[in-house]
Amino acid sequence: MLEQNIDEIAWSDLSQNPNAIHLMEKNINKIDWDYFSKNPSIFEIDKKQLKIDIEKEARIINRIIHQ
Repeated sequence: MLEQNIDEIAWSDLSQNPNAIHLMEKNINKIDWDYFSKNPSIFEIDKKQLKIDIEKEARIINRIIHQ
């Protein structure tokens, strides 16, 4: 329904909607960036890389503590 009524969308509200990323990707010029920055769906966490980074930092901290 939204796709068929793009001109009727309240982009400030939609920019906050985690389920509307696909619409915003197609209409970047209409995004309300202040609201969009609060949308939790704009971030993708690479859990595998995060684990590697945390383990690396833990090894560094462990070496510092045990010097």
